Formats: sequence, C-alpha cells, structure tokens
Amino acid sequence: MASAGSDDAVAEHVFLFVNPLSGGQVGAELLEIPQPFSIPIPLTTRRARLHVFSLLEGIAGNKQGFHVMRDILSTCDMVRVFVGGGDGTVMWVVQEAELHRINPQKMHIGMVPLGTGNDFSRSLGWGGRNPDASALLKDDCEMLKLLLKDWLKAPTSLHDVWKVTLKVDAEDGTIYRKDAPVRKDGHDVKELETFMILYCGIAKDAELAYNVELNRTKSQFLNKLVYIWQGLMISLHFFCCVGQRVHRVLRGLYHGTSPQAPSVFEVGLRHKGPRLYSNPEMILCLNIDSYAGGTARHLWSSSWRYGTSQPLCEDLLDTEQDPSDGQLEVLTLSRPDLVA
Repeated sequence: MASAGSDDAVAEHVFLFVNPLSGGQVGAELLEIPQPFSIPIPLTTRRARLHVFSLLEGIAGNKQGFHVMRDILSTCDMVRVFVGGGDGTVMWVVQEAELHRINPQKMHIGMVPLGTGNDFSRSLGWGGRNPDASALLKDDCEMLKLLLKDWLKAPTSLHDVWKVTLKVDAEDGTIYRKDAPVRKDGHDVKELETFMILYCGIAKDAELAYNVELNRTKSQFLNKLVYIWQGLMISLHFFCCVGQRVHRVLRGLYHGTSPQAPSVFEVGLRHKGPRLYSNPEMILCLNIDSYAGGTARHLWSSSWRYGTSQPLCEDLLDTEQDPSDGQLEVLTLSRPDLVA
C-alpha cells in the first residue's frame, strides 16, 4: 500500500479506491498496480503519484487509504479520487470520507467503471465498460501512465449529494436489505438515512432494482442478463395484471421536505393538489442523465408533456438538467419498457 511520504517533487496526489468484489477479477487486478507509482507531469519538473487502496481493508471509519488522504489534504486544497467499482461504490467512498472527517468537497471524484449499470461513470463521460486491468499493467504500465495523464487533465464539475430518509410504520413496517430485515441492537430498524447521487425509483423501478440485487452475480455480463430478464418480467406483468401503480404506494410528492411545502402532485379521493396524469407505474427522481445502464439516456430532455395538471414551473420542458442545481428532475412512466 502507498504511504503519504514527504517527496517534495510530488505536485499532485491521485487516489484509486478499489472494490475488489466489483467487475469479476478486474477489481482485484487493479490492486496489483505497483506501489509507489508516479509519472512526470507534462511541461513541469514535478510528478504525480497514484495511491491505490482496497476498500475492503480495515473497518468503517478506520481505513489506511483515508488516513493517508486526510494527511495529504492537510497540506493541499484538493485531491483527485477515482473509484474502481459500481455506482454504489461511489457513495461508499463518500461515506468513508465523512467517517474519517474528510470534507467530500475536497475530493474531485472520477470513475473506473466496474459495476453493472455504471450510470454515474457514463454521466461523467468515463464510459460504462470494464477496463482491461491486465493491459494496464503491460509494458511497464504504459497504458496506466496514459490513463493517469487523462485523470490529471479531466475537468471538474459540481455534483449534488442528496440525503434520503426512509420511515416505515412503527408496528407493521419493515425495512429490508436484500432478503433480510435491517436490525440494530436486536430490533427492526424503522427509520433509515442514506445518500443518493444518481436517481431514486418508486414503485416498479424499485421492484426491478430489488430483484436484480437478490439475483446479483460476480459477472458483469450475467448481471446485465439478470437486469434484462427482470425488466421483461415486470413489463409482461403490466399487460396481464393490475400492476403496482404509483397511487398504490404514494400519497403525494412535495417541493420540499414536508407536506406543508408546495405540492407537485397528490393522489387519493381527498386530494387537493395537482393531479397526476396517466396512472403511471413508476416514478424516477433523477440527478443524472443516464438510467438503467445507459439504455435510457437523457430521459428528461426527451419528455414530451407535463406529468401533472398544474406544473410548478411553466417552462419545465425546456429546463436543462443540471446535477449541481440543488433540484431533482421527476419523471413518471406508464411502463418500464418505455425507458428504452
């Protein structure tokens, strides 16, 4: 593993945090990058150093890589952090940074896509295909040196991180993580806080994501087949069954954090707010422009009508999507297959 060191010639530090369980064996192969690893920065006499760490080493809040990064950040304003994993691994890195008292705003995050969908990587322009880790290490790591130069030149942009709070009924509600209830101190957890950077799905999208997690494998290709199969099953369910419509799981959506905020829509016989059109099967709250592993890009800009009877903004259809504007784009879909 890399150490912070005190090399005065190092002008920039780059961190690569790898989830070895992502991408089959690719994640584990990335951990074979020789350490220390550095390259000269073009047009200067200084160097950039790459620090590589496994996210599985250490316990939450006590991982060597984050201690090294915190020490380096005490002498500079920011570091470039690349995440070798899937979309969920990004939030893992952000949460670990906070546990180590590191300000995530000092981390300029990029991706080495190792997951199934890799929507975050696609939205940032890093693509969605797993890299050939063995090729990166050939010929004295020549391809890795070129990749590191690309990382150093990559422009940065702001990206919102959303906190999501989930509450269930105190008596009958249960929060599941995969196929087991979430428990703490011997009791079922009734309220859960998590973070979101991509999108949040309600109704059929949530069902699809849950089924994919239950059947996840170590193969990116097989995981995509699972995703396609589950999507087809849910789409067929639409034609032969009543379906889990949005109005069955949601009473309203509000432009804020409470029902006292302006209403986006309300459902039910006694609703007073704007009406939801089309009796949709799913709702997507988007913070990026890629969905379902890139099969649906730019969903927001391809929308053709308002989803409610009284939109909060009259020029909603002409609004550009911006992942750093402090707002989520909310879409309704009548069928899951319409995203493709």
